[in-house]
Amino acid sequence: MEAGMKTGRAADAALNGGAKAKRSIWLVDDAVAIRQTCVNLLEWHGEFKCNRQFSSAEEAIAALRQAPGPELLLLDVSMPGMNGATAVKTIKSLSPGTKVFMFSTSFDAQRAEEARAGGASGYLRKSDPFARNLQTMLMAVASGASTPTVAPAETRAGCSQT
Repeated sequence: MEAGMKTGRAADAALNGGAKAKRSIWLVDDAVAIRQTCVNLLEWHGEFKCNRQFSSAEEAIAALRQAPGPELLLLDVSMPGMNGATAVKTIKSLSPGTKVFMFSTSFDAQRAEEARAGGASGYLRKSDPFARNLQTMLMAVASGASTPTVAPAETRAGCSQT
């Protein structure tokens, strides 16, 4: 690499006239309404850019076989076909640097353990305030932590369909 050559977010910022580059995120959820709501909330927050959306784990895995993965991937736990907890291991093998966050309406200890064992970075509840879920993802990315986190459930607002 040439001296002074920028990579990653620094290069993106330089190309954007010094503006802070947004973190790339892919959404995987079988419910179109959930995906659209999450895209709107993520982009409104300003820290994220939803680059891709998929209605199944199989679609996301196929995309990862064709192109580099995002910095973050928000993955529904319960979907037709391959469930999210099962998909994590394959996703992480194809894109080891991607932080995968499970996204579910409720906490399922068995699926959470399966996801953690597969390499998930966190388990977020759709019923928690979306701002709290964003903060959990940002903290994990900033710290580089591989220890799974679970966003605490206090109120029941935010992205709460399905």
